[in-house]
Amino acid sequence: MPKILYGIFLFVLPVLFLYPQNVEKITYMDLGPDGSQRINMTVNAVFAGWEQMEIRQEGNLRAVYQWFCPVNGEWSARELMEKRPMQGTLNQQYDALLRDYTIFPNAGSVSQLGKGINGLRMLDIPERQSKPMWWSTDGNSFFVFYKVYLIIK
Repeated sequence: MPKILYGIFLFVLPVLFLYPQNVEKITYMDLGPDGSQRINMTVNAVFAGWEQMEIRQEGNLRAVYQWFCPVNGEWSARELMEKRPMQGTLNQQYDALLRDYTIFPNAGSVSQLGKGINGLRMLDIPERQSKPMWWSTDGNSFFVFYKVYLIIK
């Protein structure tokens, strides 16, 4: 996750611990790095906010941009997360993501945010959408929407 998320979590985390009633038991499917693991995991977590990504083709590169909105906060500025050579087409990437979501709607990924803080990211359907990913109006990119949790040990 980017530096901006780490900064937000360092600010939000102490506030979240003041409200222990917000701790939820979240069960998600850990697919592992290659998608073959498929282990159901249950963690105690606190909802931290939403993340939106835009996957865009820029020349022969795949660019990923990200925004984050903490609970009761405002969306951060759009931040470039990565640029790397394109593998396949945007349509293929979108279709693979949609297929995986259809098969494993509760899939989640855990990432270390630093200083012993782990975040859980799961696909979520935003308002006015029918699925967690959708095409931009110009068709040159697609968006992906996530719920983000902080895992409580």
